[in-house]
Amino acid sequence: MRAYVLGTSAATTSPRRDNASLILDAGGRYILIDCPGSVAHKMARLSLSPLEIWGIFITHAHPEHIYGLPALIHLMRRKGRRGALPIYLPLGEEWKAIRLLNTFSLFNKPGPFRIELRGLPGDGEPFLQEGGLKASCLRVDHKVAANGIRVEAGRPRRIFAYTGDTRPCPNAVALGKGSDIFFHDSTYPNGRAEEAHSQGHSTAGEAGDDAERAGARRLALFHIGSACFGKEGLIRRQAAARFGGEVLIPRDLSAIDI
Repeated sequence: MRAYVLGTSAATTSPRRDNASLILDAGGRYILIDCPGSVAHKMARLSLSPLEIWGIFITHAHPEHIYGLPALIHLMRRKGRRGALPIYLPLGEEWKAIRLLNTFSLFNKPGPFRIELRGLPGDGEPFLQEGGLKASCLRVDHKVAANGIRVEAGRPRRIFAYTGDTRPCPNAVALGKGSDIFFHDSTYPNGRAEEAHSQGHSTAGEAGDDAERAGARRLALFHIGSACFGKEGLIRRQAAARFGGEVLIPRDLSAIDI
């Protein structure tokens, strides 16, 4: 497996960090995780095509995680995509994607390209299982309904885990159990835990705690908040003080082998 990092920041962006999103190549299935703006442009810079996207997993329906859907789907239509495009959201949130797409008359227009919206309860049951690939999700603790994702694929077996936006919670640890790389919400530095929790997020140190409890091999600090901009060395040290494995802070437009 390989993760192509499209963006790494929380809602507030910077010249170096755009909203958090990535493409996961899971045994030849390309899964887009969250859909902020300029997904196709960023994919092109990584020599990927939006037509390669098998499906889209939206962790939750806050604006910076979903607002790019209309532009991406419009482009897919213009480029001649055929067949179904599954889009997964937390159960009960499907209407938000429908309303967003219908603003531009994009939801299941006539033609060979059909959108299949699927609500997931986040109960850990696989929503994709074929051959050696298994993907499941768990409900995490954010301000709105939110799911983290876990994908297992390849020989030897590799495990990718991604919390999305969350406070520290047991399901975040369960997502990352035994993972080869664990992408974890790290929106705030340690000294701002109360603020982090009030906003439904974690600190870098709490990401380290969860990764240690999960027995993850590598921890990727993700969804970097503006409070951490320019303090990457500090938050890496804060996470590493609580986690015995390797701590990464991915760059936008980078690729990470899993």
